[in-house]
Amino acid sequence: MQILQILPYFFSVFIYLLAICCFLPFKLKFSQKLLLSLILFINLLMIGFVFGNGGVILLIISSCIYLSFIDTNRIMNICAFIISYLFCVICDNIYSLAWDRFVYPLTDTISNLTFYTIYILSFTAVLACICPIAGKLLRFMFRKIHTNISKHLQLLIATNLTACLFIFLFNIIMGESVGYTRKIVTFNCILFACYFTVSAFLIVTIIKSYLDKKDMEIRQDSYDKLQEYTNQIEDMYSSLRSFKHDYSNIMLSMSGYIET
Repeated sequence: MQILQILPYFFSVFIYLLAICCFLPFKLKFSQKLLLSLILFINLLMIGFVFGNGGVILLIISSCIYLSFIDTNRIMNICAFIISYLFCVICDNIYSLAWDRFVYPLTDTISNLTFYTIYILSFTAVLACICPIAGKLLRFMFRKIHTNISKHLQLLIATNLTACLFIFLFNIIMGESVGYTRKIVTFNCILFACYFTVSAFLIVTIIKSYLDKKDMEIRQDSYDKLQEYTNQIEDMYSSLRSFKHDYSNIMLSMSGYIET
């Protein structure tokens, strides 16, 4: 029975690991995946049997610390982990609402091991289809950010994501205290989706504005260099014209001397 109680946590580890591997800007080695899975599994057990949803904070901190040490691009790794976690939370809330409405009551699903296992398996299958597509878009955006955006702006984006994360955690912890009713899940879905959409829009707008500014600076720099080159050409032409004028005068003088 203990094994059956722990089984959903194995699936939860796989869900988080799937999203993290798809969203990270680099590929994890097998040993790194194994160690990250161990960190996730221990924290999920602590959440399930000791701390409740408040233990999510420990899960996020420990995972971020580990990911920040296995690759030099620490800010992007932390951002990727936060986005992967928020993405899983939003998908879980939306899927929970659909499950509660069309399959089985959500409050009974959590207490029923069979339905809970089926829920996790089906949710894993859905994420396995969505995460690779979302991760591909995110990695493309990360490449743009890493090559074109300063560390200061990257830190600002990470701060925004962290604030978004704390709002999510607050609602998750409060949801645990009042119970996950359909109204609570619906409210969380709307709140999470709206806040995540607004945050994503703001981040994309900031990145676009920054890239436009950099592009304008590059164009201005190119224009200044072209202007400088044009001025140099004009100076060379003026020097050449002056030389031709002096040369013609010298030739005329020499011609006069020769005739004389």
